[in-house]
Amino acid sequence: MEVSKKRLVLMGVAVLVLIVFMGVFFNWRVVRERAALEQDRENFAKLEKEAMQDELDRISEDYTQQYNKLSGSTGEMNIQLANDSLLAQLSAERARVNRLQDELKTVKTTNARRINELRGEVKTLRAILKSYVVQIDSLNAANARLRTENQEVKRNLSEAVGEASRLKVEKAELTGKVELASKLEATGISVALLDKKGRSTQKVTKIKNIQMSFVIPKNITAPVGEKAIYARILTPSDDVLQKSSADVFAFEGKQIGYSCRKQIEYTGEQTDVILYWNVGETLMPGAYRVDFFADGHLIGRKGFSLGE
Repeated sequence: MEVSKKRLVLMGVAVLVLIVFMGVFFNWRVVRERAALEQDRENFAKLEKEAMQDELDRISEDYTQQYNKLSGSTGEMNIQLANDSLLAQLSAERARVNRLQDELKTVKTTNARRINELRGEVKTLRAILKSYVVQIDSLNAANARLRTENQEVKRNLSEAVGEASRLKVEKAELTGKVELASKLEATGISVALLDKKGRSTQKVTKIKNIQMSFVIPKNITAPVGEKAIYARILTPSDDVLQKSSADVFAFEGKQIGYSCRKQIEYTGEQTDVILYWNVGETLMPGAYRVDFFADGHLIGRKGFSLGE
């Protein structure tokens, strides 16, 4: 009987020990599995942090690339203002990326809630970047169109300026031709040395008049009306024979002296012209020349000589 009691006590103790052992074992197993789960969570959070860090690095690089692309573009004023606005927004978002990068380096892997929040912010930054890329590409396309249009305008302007220059040259050439064609011309010029009776003489001491005659041919392009014909007689010493120092006319921007003048009515038809110089001074022997002018142009000249 006593042996049976002892056996029962031993069995009870054994059962109790077994229960305690099993409790300790199961508790140890739960703690172990919980620690493994926490380690898995921490490892997952670490991997997620690294993935987000890589993503933030790429986003930061993309923001910098878009910023540089936009800051290097120029265009019309309204497009430039849009550029400036986008640049400011890009700078702000890039600063936000840098802030998240710094925070991601310091956040603990056990802070699952904050890591989840950071994950959402990274997604938001990526979505915002995509919208900026669309806007920047649109602005750059508009700038490209404007540059093409400006080049077209400049080319058209250059062509117009070239055409205007060509027309100006043609007009000047045509004007020159018209002026040349409309200029009167003295043809058949003759110089006669006359004595006091109007007879021809070659003796210097007997010359009282110098008769100068020529013909102005028909010219339908020349202006018609009254015209002053000037004769300018030059002596062997290149002095102009003049009655008065006030006898001058305009030629090539200067006032030059003349010997005699005659007013004629030119109708565009052939016109005979005769001028006289009344000799009142002593003429020197030698080579003389007479130049004729009309409408501000030299229309003819003739040389003649006086003997002893």
